[in-house]
Amino acid sequence: MQISRGKFRGLKLNTLSGLNTRPTTQKVKEAIFNMIAFDVADSIVLDMFSGSGALGIECLSMDAKEVFFNDKSKEALKVINSNLNKLKINNYQTFNLEYNKLINLLNLNNNSFDLIILDPPYHLKIIDELIKLIIDNNLLNKNGIIVAELSFEENINDSYDMIYLIKDKKYGKTRIAIYKYDMKEE
Repeated sequence: MQISRGKFRGLKLNTLSGLNTRPTTQKVKEAIFNMIAFDVADSIVLDMFSGSGALGIECLSMDAKEVFFNDKSKEALKVINSNLNKLKINNYQTFNLEYNKLINLLNLNNNSFDLIILDPPYHLKIIDELIKLIIDNNLLNKNGIIVAELSFEENINDSYDMIYLIKDKKYGKTRIAIYKYDMKEE
């Protein structure tokens, strides 16, 4: 896998071996960034289920202000750190926590984000739960975006409290749902 946009374009990334992680395919990654390209620069990003860190690193390459990477797997965190070390930058933070513990920590520290990337293991079917936790913990800034990568079989809502589905596309067995915090309802 390699970075396809921005200042780190062409950089080859280390990936996780084995079957415990499902990396985002290059085709799906391209589709995601085609949909959100204008929302990345100067954003604060949370990549909650980072795997190799490819999606968050793509954001850094596109001039995100800061990216928070998280994966509960220690092996994934090693790969993320090895990939980040190639960049020679320091506008990121890494975490090795279960998603609910990460959300609590971010809430306690008053963190909020312009872009949140959710790519949990498909079999968990937790996108609905995650979006509700994001709302309840005020983690999404006004006009912020949530990018959810999920199984095409998972049911999702079209809207949550002021967060609305703006794009929903399928790519084989993968589905990309883009939500936006809409201030019009306030």
